[in-house]
Order: sequence, then structure tokens, then C-alpha cells
Amino acid sequence: MNANVPPEVPLDTELQQALAAHQAGQYAEAEALYLAILQAQPYHAIANHNLGLLAGQLGQPAAGLPYLHKALSVNPDEGQFWLSYANGLLQAERPDEALEIVETAIGRGLDNAASQALRQQARDAIALAALSPTQEEAAPIVALYQSGEFAQMEDASRTLLLQYPQAPWVWSVLGTALQAQGKDAFAVLKRTVELAPHDAQAHGNLGNAWQTAGKLDEAMASYLRALEIDPDFPEAHNNLGSVLRVLDRPEEAQDSFRKAIALRPDYAKARFNLGNVLKDAKQYAQAVEEYRAASLLLPDDAEIQNSLGSALRMDKAYDEAIDCFAQAVALKPDYADAHFNLGTTMLAAQRDAEAVVALGKAVENEPDNHELHFYLGNALRNTTQPEKAMASFRQALALKEDFISAEINLCSMLQIHGALEDAIASAYRARKIGPKHPTGHTSLLFCLSHSDELDAAALFAEHRKFGEEFEPALRPHWPEHGNTRDPQRRLRVGFVSGDFNEHVVANFVVPVISKLAESAQLSLYGYYNNSRFDSATERLKQYLVHWNDIVEMSDQEAFARIREDEIDILIDLSGHTAFNRLMLFAMKPAPIQASWIGYPGSTGLQAMDYYIADRYFTPPDIVGPYMTEKLALLPACLPFLPSALSPAIEQAPALSNGYLTFGSFNRLSKLNRGVVRRWAKLLHALPTAKMLLGAMHKQSDHDTLAQWFAEDGIPLERLSFHQRTHLGNYLALHQQIDVCLDTYPYTGGTTTMHALWMGVPTLTLAGDTVASRAGACILEHVGLGSFVATDDDDFVNKGKFLSNNIVQLAALRATMRQRLEESAIGQPALIAEGFEQALRAMWQRWCDGLPAQTFEIERLAGGAPDAMK
Repeated sequence: MNANVPPEVPLDTELQQALAAHQAGQYAEAEALYLAILQAQPYHAIANHNLGLLAGQLGQPAAGLPYLHKALSVNPDEGQFWLSYANGLLQAERPDEALEIVETAIGRGLDNAASQALRQQARDAIALAALSPTQEEAAPIVALYQSGEFAQMEDASRTLLLQYPQAPWVWSVLGTALQAQGKDAFAVLKRTVELAPHDAQAHGNLGNAWQTAGKLDEAMASYLRALEIDPDFPEAHNNLGSVLRVLDRPEEAQDSFRKAIALRPDYAKARFNLGNVLKDAKQYAQAVEEYRAASLLLPDDAEIQNSLGSALRMDKAYDEAIDCFAQAVALKPDYADAHFNLGTTMLAAQRDAEAVVALGKAVENEPDNHELHFYLGNALRNTTQPEKAMASFRQALALKEDFISAEINLCSMLQIHGALEDAIASAYRARKIGPKHPTGHTSLLFCLSHSDELDAAALFAEHRKFGEEFEPALRPHWPEHGNTRDPQRRLRVGFVSGDFNEHVVANFVVPVISKLAESAQLSLYGYYNNSRFDSATERLKQYLVHWNDIVEMSDQEAFARIREDEIDILIDLSGHTAFNRLMLFAMKPAPIQASWIGYPGSTGLQAMDYYIADRYFTPPDIVGPYMTEKLALLPACLPFLPSALSPAIEQAPALSNGYLTFGSFNRLSKLNRGVVRRWAKLLHALPTAKMLLGAMHKQSDHDTLAQWFAEDGIPLERLSFHQRTHLGNYLALHQQIDVCLDTYPYTGGTTTMHALWMGVPTLTLAGDTVASRAGACILEHVGLGSFVATDDDDFVNKGKFLSNNIVQLAALRATMRQRLEESAIGQPALIAEGFEQALRAMWQRWCDGLPAQTFEIERLAGGAPDAMK
């Protein structure tokens, strides 16, 4: 029997409703229902009993005594009524009467553990009362506690101890005063327990002190002793749960918090703590439910609002989360964590301009917080404020010089804006800061792929270092793959990317994946490593019907998910670019793994079996020696679909100008000093030629490039610069250009295809690295191999040839769209068919127990003739 919980006995309908409300913590409703029953049946024993219990739960035990007494009078044969009445008397500080009642009950035969415990509590209370101060003597200390005057409370308690040295209550309040001042209270609280060994509250207070001191085992022992004395002590259940959470025993912690809530459904702190442990377990919907319940009980608690926002954010409910963080900030304007969460959630919700404001305010509140400067830098970057963004990253590094994420983002910004040497230096710093941090390595490799200082062998050596650094520890743990070795069965194919959004990679893969999704022989899985969602994401989810968001997953968690999905072939779409999961691939979750489209180069991983491309992009004899992967060659490695915004092709401007206009729309990170020097040589060879440069971010980009050209003897009047603009304007600018000039060693891909669609060929230089062959690949596909140079002199000579054959060049302009449409590049269905054949070829070798090897899927017969040879 239990003194605090209504018994579950057969009830009529009205009482059943009252009991349900009571047990649900709906105390006002329960009270009204009990009173309604008593109005009709004043001597209803259970209604009287439960109403008395309810008064005690509401902190008014004296008010409940008449109801408990009436219940006992009506039905003295119900043992629980004796215990409840005795317990009520104890709560009302009437221990003599409580002892009399419980001894009478024992004399009537109610001799059990509960009655004996109550008798001991009553005796202890009587003994303590004789040693304790009166209410009048205690009142001043209570008043000091309520007013928060803890130093005076300490003095008053010590004074009262001189009169009542054996009074546990005085020792207890002294301990409270000491704890409130941050003073050592252990001796005092231990003395309290010695004087009142059966006082659950005393053990609970000692447990709190142990927990504050970080002595968790001792704290747990105290809470358990308190609960042994009083199993219905909600605070002890709650505090025990807090200890269990810190000890990483989440299931037991949940159980403790739920017990506290069952005893007191309006216990906001316990609901808040339960929300925390549910959030830890990634049970975000349940955590939100508990936080909301706590918030209803304490609507002005900023911490609850902040935690509710955090759970909503993790559940991807960004707008609701932002509202919660905003409320937390309104309640507590200097709440740095809420400011931080508000800004970073706005970033996740792609509300970048608002994020700049929120994070700016957070930085004002905490100017020395390196993380705030870092995230402010991210927001500034997303709102195209590069100089301010880089300043924020540098400030973050000034505050924490080993802040690798800030160094990596600074490196990215420098690289994007053409400061390649500075970016490489930053990447080396990042790798030095975190030699075991894979992102530092990948940032360096991406930068080095743009540098003309390394030949193919040296660049490959750097890529191999990545695998040599990270794979050895993982390779012994590669799993045995039990996938059914049936060459003809339906294959499970997974695609891993952080670019399933409005990104160039998505633009290339959607036409192919949409065709693959039509195959009855393939089941497609998507593993998305980014929090940004847009229309492209939604399109891809239609085709990758088995969709998984893995951005919040650790490599181990994502590995487990892929293994659970029983993926046969796993395809990387990122390589050494942002949002990659190469460390996941290094764990070898699938029997066959391949890299495609995202990065022009080797991953450096032995775990990556294939690199998917075509014979022009990765000629095996040229590129093969510099790849850890074997080559799977398709009819074309990527498709091109023109934009509906494309204007018509117009007459070549050279026909009216009398000179060639060269152009470039490649991103600034590809425009290194060597590129400008090569272009300048061509412009010197053609003194009347001019050049248009697009994709400029800011005025300083113009200035830097103009200075480089000037250093090579090309005056500003031969150059024109254009800011980055929307797609329609960008395509229309091609009407002012005769020939595009490619970058090197990182050649153009998307820009080269856009130019061809607008009738403009690109003069490119092909090398031995994958990155240096994108332009050559595209031009070979459309029969324009004569536009592919082998060295700088050949590049200049080809430009001079074009200048001497303007009419032929102008005629070629009108054929470009047909060339693209008829090439493999212009036929996504053909590429998808080749892709599926390649997957089946990989799978056949694995089923046969054979290692990966380079192979080629049969290409289109014929091809467009080379018009300029």
C-alpha cells in the first residue's frame, strides 16, 4: 500500500473520470469532480480519500485531513485509509496524532512494511520536534530564504544552532544557506543526515551537494537512500535521473524522470530533463512534446524555450525553432547560447540575411567567442560579403589559432576569390592544425588541383597521402560483404552527396538518375550530406526513393545505415570537395564503391574501386597511372541539358568588329597567374583582339586581374569585366564573344558547354591530370579536337589560326547546338544506359570474385567531324 497514490479499485463512471484526471495531473478538474461526487454522496469513502490526497499533493495537507478522516470513518476496514490519514497528519506536522493512528492500525492487524515505516517516521518526527525550534523561532530564517538573503540566513541559522544543536531542520537550512553562497556544505549536510537518518529530504539535499561537486556515485547513493525512505519523492527521482544521464545511462535516466512526472505531472523541471535525455537519444519528436509541456508550466523560462528550439531544429522544424530561440532571447536578452542558436538555425533555414543580424548581435554580446565569429563568417559568405566573411574567419582564428573549421573556411574563401597561393598556405595550416582531420587534407587537395606548380605525379602523390593517412586504421575493420552474388539480380545502388540541391553536380546527375530510376533492374538510394533543401532536392527525392539524410550522422551511424540497406554499389559524388563523406567510403560499407562527377581526380583511397568517366576525360594511358581507382568509361561521363533561358545564337561579333573577342566565365579560383600569362601571350600575338571576363564577384577581383594583365603588357582598354549575374544575362554575354579561352590546370566544364550551346567554341589546353582534361573532353565529344592545345605555343598558334579564319569560325557557330545534341553529352538516356551497363559489369566481376579493372562501355558509333582541322 502507498500513502500518496489513489488506489485502483472498481469505480462508478463519475469517480473513474475524477481518478483519470487526478492521475493525469489535472488537479483542478479532479478536485471539481470529487466535490461533485461528494455533493451527491457526502459519505463516498473513495472520493473523500482521494480528495484528501489531492490536498496533500497541492501542498495543503491540513486542508485534506477532514476528507481523509471521513474516509476512514466510513470504511475503517480499508487499510490504505489508515495509512493515508496517518501520512496526512505527518505532513501537517501533527506527529503525535499520526503515531496514535498508525499504532491503532497495527493493533487492528495492519502490520506491514508500510505501517512500520510510518510508525518510525512518526516517532522520529516526535523526537525531532522536541529538539527543534518553534514555528515562531524558525520564521525569520524562512523569511531570509524567501528574500534570498543567504549570508544573513547563515548567521541566523548558526545562532539558532546554539539553542538547538540537535535540530536537523536547523542544520538543513544552514546547509541550504551555505550552498546558495557557493560554500562547502558537506559537513553540515552530513550532520543533518546523522541526526535524521530517516529523513528523505536530508538525504536528497546531501545528494544535491554531491552532484554539484561532481561526486556522482555518492550523489546517486544519497538519492537512492532518499527513495528507499520515501519512494514517492519526486525531486529525488528527478535528481537521480540527472545523475544517470551524466553517467550515460539514458534508459535508467528516462525511467527516473518519468517516475518524477507520474508523481507530480506539473513538475516542469522533470519534464525539461526528460526532454533533454530524449533529445540526447535523437528522439526529437518526443523531446519536443516534453519541452512543450514544461514550457506551458513555465512560459517565461528562457532555457526551456532554447532547448525546445534545439529539439525542433534537430527535427528540421526550422521556422518553429527560430520562433523559440527568438522567444528565449526576448526573455533573456544576454542569453548568448540562444543568440547563437538563433543565428545558426537561420543559416540552416537559408535565412542568411537574418542570420547575419542575429549573429552580429551575438558577437556584440560575446566579442571573444570564436565560434560566433565563425558562424557570422558563414552567414556573411552566404550573403556575398566575402571581405567581411574572411575578416570574421580571421577574427575567429585570432581568438583560437587552432580553430581548424575557421581555417578551412578561410581557405575556401581565398580560393574562390582567386587568391590561390594564400589559399594553399591556409590549407597547409589547416592540415598542420589537424593532421587527423580529413577536411584539412581535402581542402589542400582541392586547392592543389588548381595549381600549376605540381605535375600529375606530384599531385597524385599528395592524393595518395590522404589514403595513407586515414585508411590503415580502418582497413582491418572492413566488413565481410554478404551480398548475394547473383549477376542478374536487381542491384541496390546508393549515391552519396552533399550537392543534392541547386548545385552544378545536381544539374548533371538529375538527367542520368531520372533515367536510371526507370530501370526495373536498379533500386536507387540517396544519402544526402547537407542541411540545405530546395527544388532540386525535391526532384532528386522523387528518383532516389530510398532517401536518407546523413548530415547529422556520424560516419559510424551512416556506415550502419548503408549496411542495413544492403547496398551493392555505393557511388561518391563529391570527391575532395565540400560536404564529402570520404571517411565513410574508407570504411568500405559496400562491396563495390565508385566516384563519379564531383571531383576531377583520384580520391586516393584503396576502398574506392572505380572512377566513372569517359575515354576523353580520363584516357587510361594518360590518367590511369595517377589514380588509385580503376576506370569505368562510359559513352560520356556527364550530360548537358540547355537552359530554357538560352537566347538565340547571333552572328559572330568578329564579322562586324574585324577582330576576335575572347572570353572567360570560369570561376576566379581557376584564374591563376599562369593562366593570365598564357592569355596575355595570345593577346600579344593578336594586337587587335580583346577579352571579356565575366563571373567577377567584386571590384577587387577586377583590379587584381587587370594588374596581372598589365604586368604582362596588356592594357586595361583591351579588357572588359562583368559581374556575376543571373543565367539569362550570363548566356546573352556570349553574343559578344567569338572564342572562349580556357583555364589551366583546372579547365572549365559547365562554362565550356554553355559556351558551345551559345555557338562559342573554347580554346583549351590539355594536360596529364583529370582536372586539366574537362575542356578537351567536351570538345572531343563534339568533334572540335582541333581546339585542344598541347602546350603554350600550340595554344597561341591555334588562336592565331582562328584569327586568320574568321569566316570559317563564324560558320562553325551555327552548328554548335546540333553538335551538342547529337553527341553523347547531349543524350542523357544514352549515358544512363551506359551507366547501368557499367554497374552490371562491376557487379559481374565482384560476383566472379575478381578485382576491379579498367573497362569501357561501347561508345556511340561515328561522331561529328572536326570542322577546323
